[in-house]
Amino acid sequence: MKRIVREVACPKDNIVRDLLDENFDQGRLVFFAGFTGSIDRIVALCHKEGWDTIRLDGRGWKVERLVGCHDNGLPQVQQVSLDNPLDYWTNPDNNRVAFIAHPQSGGVSLTLCQQGNVPGAVMEVFFSNDFNPASRTQAEDRIHRIGMEYGKGATIVDIIHLPTDRRVRDVIKTNRKLELMSMGELFDGE
Repeated sequence: MKRIVREVACPKDNIVRDLLDENFDQGRLVFFAGFTGSIDRIVALCHKEGWDTIRLDGRGWKVERLVGCHDNGLPQVQQVSLDNPLDYWTNPDNNRVAFIAHPQSGGVSLTLCQQGNVPGAVMEVFFSNDFNPASRTQAEDRIHRIGMEYGKGATIVDIIHLPTDRRVRDVIKTNRKLELMSMGELFDGE
């Protein structure tokens, strides 16, 4: 048995390119995707657009620096080994870095927003979602912190292409509302 991957054109690719361009000056952008194939696709698009990447998913951390182009025009990347991969993110000498993760892997306990002179993202993009409202909520918080400078809030973008994209997002929102309602009832009863 041989597994073959065929990538087909998708309108989401153009949106990713536009968002990378929109965040060019910021130099940091966060992506979350619910599927390994989506994460791989975003990483490849980022490299083609001249961005370094930090990937975090079920396969672990992987930091890649863009070092040029191969003879065939494809980006040439070099893997960067660091004790703390987020040091690459926070280093202001690294011009454009995209953080790409699965919400359950990269959506908890990370601070990816700007803090003082430390670079960070002001936009987070959900390329695709899983059905877990808790991991979605945690992932949303990675670029927002109490006390952020006024007018420098976080922007969260959902890329919707297929009806299933909308359905999954709607299910997550409904589940989150139910969760908050039941939490409210718990707090009201105390």
